[in-house]
Amino acid sequence: MKITNPLLQEIKRDYQELFQVIKKAVSESLPFEKVPDEEVGYLVLHFGAALNKRKVVKKLKALIICSSGIGTSKMLATQINNQFPHIAELKNISAFELRDINVSEYDLILSTIPIEDISSDYLLVKISILTTDELNKIKDYIEEKGLEIATSPSFYEELKDEEELTLTFDQYKEFTSKSHILLKLLEELEVFEIENTEQLRSILAPISQRLKDKGFVHNENDIVEALLLREHVGGVAIPETKLALFHARSETVVRPGFHVLNLHRPVTLRAMDNEMLEVSRILLLIAPEHADAEDLEIMSFISASIIESQESITMFETAAKSSLIQYISQKYFTNFVQNLRSVH
Repeated sequence: MKITNPLLQEIKRDYQELFQVIKKAVSESLPFEKVPDEEVGYLVLHFGAALNKRKVVKKLKALIICSSGIGTSKMLATQINNQFPHIAELKNISAFELRDINVSEYDLILSTIPIEDISSDYLLVKISILTTDELNKIKDYIEEKGLEIATSPSFYEELKDEEELTLTFDQYKEFTSKSHILLKLLEELEVFEIENTEQLRSILAPISQRLKDKGFVHNENDIVEALLLREHVGGVAIPETKLALFHARSETVVRPGFHVLNLHRPVTLRAMDNEMLEVSRILLLIAPEHADAEDLEIMSFISASIIESQESITMFETAAKSSLIQYISQKYFTNFVQNLRSVH
């Protein structure tokens, strides 16, 4: 019986693998010489609906892993939050911390680096700035695990204008403690003007000497090597910006630091999407190898803020020291309040 199916092309596109499975099953199980694709398409819709009903709808817990935990993983986490805003918990860690984490507690594990010793399956995300392909790969990963992100109203919609925000003493202590860490980072922030060449080592060498003089590092050569190693491992330039993010955790680092390097001559660096990009400002984040969790959290907050919005990108690209400090501190306060409200 000849039939039409106006959805056939969309079905073949959206259920490509399922279509082939159903078509083969039809040819083996039904007593007809030929069953048209239009009919197979209708069967695919029924099987697709049945499979979707089997999905577990829950609020997901996701773990994101990168080499240091203060740069790329947090940038990736920011994008995951934007794309999947109803993930209940999103934790980013470094490879150093993996041994202390019970990975079985997490529904999804994403990593920007290959991991050998891990007791659960994970998805290797090649770059921390998500392309459409990488994003689709994550969505497929969620689908394959039979999971679906539960949707719920935004806490902004649930919040009444007159609702009073209360703060427990423990929350106040947490805010004060973390604010003190951020305050110290911003007070010690230096903006370096670099009369540079194209050689990265010639850019980083004078800065590393300054970091040693200021007591941030034990050895100026060791921190240069740590930063160059990070650049060698993967792209450091941020796609569609004039920024590069250099970050490292190393035994030579005495205390966390956040600094800005303004390059008088742009340099071409490999970006996080593997393209080559011209960069005129370098953001530098360094931390001790065994830094406190609160220190790493604050540094991760800074790296995540860079790509949070177009306004953030513009600020980190162009802002003078005072404006950048004001922006980051205000952003941290706003973030803290929003997180507090979401808990309520």
